[in-house]
Amino acid sequence: MAFRAWEGVDFDKLERLDDPQRVRDVHLDMLTIYRHPKDNTARRFLHATILALGHLKERRAMGPLAELAQDSTLKELFVWFREDAVRSLGKIIVIGARDVLYSVFEHAEPDQWPLRIAVVEALAEANDSGILAKVEYYTRDERRPHARKKMEQRLSV
Repeated sequence: MAFRAWEGVDFDKLERLDDPQRVRDVHLDMLTIYRHPKDNTARRFLHATILALGHLKERRAMGPLAELAQDSTLKELFVWFREDAVRSLGKIIVIGARDVLYSVFEHAEPDQWPLRIAVVEALAEANDSGILAKVEYYTRDERRPHARKKMEQRLSV
């Protein structure tokens, strides 16, 4: 089921598959098993697992997701794992992940504007004036007009 989750299956159904704790444990195991995907199927499993853990707000995934979000060696086909890890961190506990998210934003390469947008989206979930001030600063400082526009749209929601 987690495999198809990114293709539109309702994440709310995940916890009804089995004991909710067991479902979370299986997803944590999958995050470890598929951390370095070798083929397209493994990439799909990893992608769905990252999204599911964010939806489930699984705090035990914070460490592995933070590691994935900060992994600057992920290029080309794998860079979107970083974006999804950032979004999941924001769903789990944005205040607890803020330093990781700040670091990801500040160390993103110039052409990684989708990653910077994902960080702003995650941080914008916070109900914290300090975090929101930082997000506004990041938005004003964004050099790519289309990326800045997306960030501004996210802040206005």
